[in-house]
Amino acid sequence: MVEIEVDRRAMARVERVLRGVPNGSKRAISNATNRAIIKGRTIISRGITKKFTIKSAAVKNTLSLEKSTISRLGGSVTSAAPVTTLISFKTNPNKVTSKRPNMLKVSVKKGSAKPIPGAFIAKTKSGHVGVFKRSNGTRLPIAQLMGPSIPYMAKPQDISDDVKAEMINMFNTRLNHEISRLLNK
Repeated sequence: MVEIEVDRRAMARVERVLRGVPNGSKRAISNATNRAIIKGRTIISRGITKKFTIKSAAVKNTLSLEKSTISRLGGSVTSAAPVTTLISFKTNPNKVTSKRPNMLKVSVKKGSAKPIPGAFIAKTKSGHVGVFKRSNGTRLPIAQLMGPSIPYMAKPQDISDDVKAEMINMFNTRLNHEISRLLNK
């Protein structure tokens, strides 16, 4: 989770400039915060898809936004997702085949395809397609293989530093825009 704090001097400046507008400072800060949060979600998604072979939509589905309001000035981007199924990453073959492949390869990180002996792609009765492996050598039971979770993939310092810098930049840009928009109303 990334947090943006507004220092007291900036808050006082916004309040002073928007003194004549009802709830002006709160509206400007709330709108700027919401734009920064949306930008943060985009940067997190880009950072993860740059290093890992997961689709951007799969990442964005796990990210939840808590938007700012006039009564609660603050927001967050959080991801609380369980581990990701291996089929969400790049697999070769990537579909259910009638003939079992010699070796199933999975690439979780870009450029690092690793063979998984004994693994296969199957479709369950419910229609779910996944990468499975037999648990104890017999026909059943089979266990679905999992990869890392989205929060774990977003943890590296370079991703969180990029997110924080972009969110602060977007917040400052949008705050100036919101101030001028409210003054020109």
